[in-house]
Amino acid sequence: MRSNSTRDQLQKELEECRYSFETVYNTIDTAIFMIRVENESRFIFEGLNPAHERLTGLRSDFVKGKTAHEFVPEDIANQVERNYMNCVLAGKTIEYEESIPFDGKMTDWITKLIPIKDAEGKVIRIIGASTYITPLRQAIQQAKEDRDFVFQLINTLSTPIFYTDCNLNIVGYNHSFYKLFADETNAAVIGRNVFDLIDPNNLEVVKEQFALQKTTHPDSFVVEADMLVPSRGIIPMAMQCAPYEKEGHQCAGIVVVLIDISEKELRLRELSELAIKDALSGLYNRRGFNEFAHRDWADAMRNCNSVSILMIDIDHFKIFNDTYGHPAGDEVLIKVAQVINSSARRPHDIAARYGGEEFILFLGSTKASGALTVAQRIQEAVKNLEIPNRNSPVLPIVTVSIGVASIEELNWRCADEPYELEVLIKKADQLLYKAKEAGRNRIMCDIQP
Repeated sequence: MRSNSTRDQLQKELEECRYSFETVYNTIDTAIFMIRVENESRFIFEGLNPAHERLTGLRSDFVKGKTAHEFVPEDIANQVERNYMNCVLAGKTIEYEESIPFDGKMTDWITKLIPIKDAEGKVIRIIGASTYITPLRQAIQQAKEDRDFVFQLINTLSTPIFYTDCNLNIVGYNHSFYKLFADETNAAVIGRNVFDLIDPNNLEVVKEQFALQKTTHPDSFVVEADMLVPSRGIIPMAMQCAPYEKEGHQCAGIVVVLIDISEKELRLRELSELAIKDALSGLYNRRGFNEFAHRDWADAMRNCNSVSILMIDIDHFKIFNDTYGHPAGDEVLIKVAQVINSSARRPHDIAARYGGEEFILFLGSTKASGALTVAQRIQEAVKNLEIPNRNSPVLPIVTVSIGVASIEELNWRCADEPYELEVLIKKADQLLYKAKEAGRNRIMCDIQP
């Protein structure tokens, strides 16, 4: 009784296994086929599962009892049977890729062959499981073609482009980038760090901006930097940076597009110059004078250096304009400005048109005696122009009046509180007024603050 009970239990378990296998066999999306092995060299198909029928167009009852030679081309049949033979000889599962024509089309598969052995260890059947990978291969091929197209497109662009790994080491670039940054020795660019391309004088600022922008704008950001270009020297460029990621959102590196902004920098400098320069005379305007004079004044105050201010006014300029017209008056302004500018020879000398026919000259490291000499030289140079001004009550030529105010080392040291530039300018202006009151064409100088 116990023997019958055990046999019944085994029979029941066997039926359950068969049912489970058939369920998987009939519902799985993988193409399954069954092969009977005869004499280790003859392989008879016993059946195909529904997924195999759907993917290949073959019917299970059509292939049953046949060898591969009976329903696929001879060369393909030889190929698949070699794989079956390898499985039998190995006596273990093998896996490979293959291409087989079905329904007039070549299809791609990854096939796994599982040997089934009898009690003596002889392979009597093979279960094959094939995964249809034609769409995957097509996608890979399309991706490769797309990548090649993108690379070709990038290489045709005149804009320099490169990309880095997550440590900002260069791992690739286009032709325009290579032409720009490869030196005369054609030294390799691959492996260089992006910061190796930056002017050392600008490096720390760029690193700070890079870290800040990368944190605040993780998708895309721009950093301006002075780049070391072997063939051109230092070029200001904008680095348009776009980080890219690996699977799992890990940083893979950054794609960088370089934009030459030297033209932009030039335009900005030109605009800046326009903002601080007088268009007619070419000297600084009042805004430009204030910007640079206050900077140099601070240096002079810190080091207790002498400073002198000359306020210069063209005598009876209104009479000149009324007599000769405003275009002629503009020419006078230009010529007088040239005389004054020729006296601003040193780095801390600043000449400016202060308004109308009035000019100002900042003389750094200049005592009253030296400033008086400069004023006399300007006065004589203007006279030597011999520009007619026939209705002037002073002389029948253009002349100037000058007020000279100076502050010297002793004045700095004795001052109870910081001495302001505006005080010295006001003093020079008052002295100019005295010169005009005294009859014009003269210089008034006072070294006292």
